[in-house]
Amino acid sequence: MIEMGRRLDERGPRFGFVSPVPAGAGWHSLSEAATAGLLADWLDECPASRAGMRNVAAAGTSLKLANCVLRPLMATLHLEHRVPDLTAADVFVQRRHVGRLALRPVLLLGLPGDPEIGRPELRTAELVGAAAERIHAVFSPVLQGIRAEGRYGLRGLWGGVLDMIGAASLVVARGAGLPQAQVWSTTERLLDEVARRTSLPTRRPQPFSVRYSGGEAMFTVKGTCCLRYREHGLRAGECADNETAYCHTCPFADEGLRRRHYAEQMERG
Repeated sequence: MIEMGRRLDERGPRFGFVSPVPAGAGWHSLSEAATAGLLADWLDECPASRAGMRNVAAAGTSLKLANCVLRPLMATLHLEHRVPDLTAADVFVQRRHVGRLALRPVLLLGLPGDPEIGRPELRTAELVGAAAERIHAVFSPVLQGIRAEGRYGLRGLWGGVLDMIGAASLVVARGAGLPQAQVWSTTERLLDEVARRTSLPTRRPQPFSVRYSGGEAMFTVKGTCCLRYREHGLRAGECADNETAYCHTCPFADEGLRRRHYAEQMERG
């Protein structure tokens, strides 16, 4: 686990993780966050909560947590072909800096021939199912907590997790030079498996391709909006070219602006 976290750190931004969990204050497991009142404090600190939009704070907080956790997990799956056998008690974030992730050392599930995994060995299709099972276990307690504290439904919260699975998978593919269509094919199976476990009619992220001088790159449009536009006094889809009110992956954002933004990003990269 330790070496894998370091190895992934070298492959791309926030692909890696810390293991074991660093000593000292400030690190909280997702199971602790769900039960110890920490979520209420996190939501209270959001400007949207102070403006009376607790549901907007809930949506934004859940996405921040999902991005922190899922980028390393998608790097582990797509680059290492491994799945850490995690529960919510094994996944730690920092209260004031949710961008960092720490994991307890746990058993690794992986493919035949991998010298670092436990037993039993898994086929590729089984690995995707194992990843879905762990993602569902990791996020279920904290999403239930956010639902209670933030007055925002589980359908939207799980929709955000699916969106971050899709976005993080393609970030890993682009950053590590993996075949993006192949990564997306695996990701679609993972989305199916996670959605099946939630038993909720949740919208999925959708891929799209952007042409630039180096070829084509794949990105996703979210299936679930994070409601940020409400902080700007707008209704859904109103002023769709407002880049402050809508993120570029928002389903309500202007399509032409979205494509130009990512084409320019790839040219700069």
